[in-house]
Amino acid sequence: MTGKAPSGTTTEEEGTTFANVDLEVISRSPLDPLVQAFGRKVDVLYVGPWGRRYGAFVEAAGSGYRGTANSLIRRLVALVKALPRNARRLWDTAQSRDFDIGIEAGAKSRTFELRLEPDTLKAVTDVGGRIVITVYAPERIHEAPTPEPKLGDGRR
Repeated sequence: MTGKAPSGTTTEEEGTTFANVDLEVISRSPLDPLVQAFGRKVDVLYVGPWGRRYGAFVEAAGSGYRGTANSLIRRLVALVKALPRNARRLWDTAQSRDFDIGIEAGAKSRTFELRLEPDTLKAVTDVGGRIVITVYAPERIHEAPTPEPKLGDGRR
């Protein structure tokens, strides 16, 4: 991503950008075997208890800021389709199977379009998933505060 200011802040010139696609699964059963079945083809963001349920949050290995929403979703769908029977059963019985598209809002963007291809949408529905879109607000560079006037310096 270009135009990124140090420490993850957004510059005034930077536009809205596609960030990544996370696969987020919520289930009544522990999801460690599902994540293990994906192997090194995913980067694990979190797996474990999630409230009264269990969650698994992964992304395609090495995908951070590389690829399109369409290509990353298709990679994740291919991983789901290749799951062994026991792991696929965990997938199929999960309460939610979300392909979460992350978008970083720019400080001054007017519009941003992200188009999903019909084949991508069909691939998601074929594995019982759904598309979720998360927009992250921009983090602005904070200006140094104006110092308060000191008593007796003639300003009020």
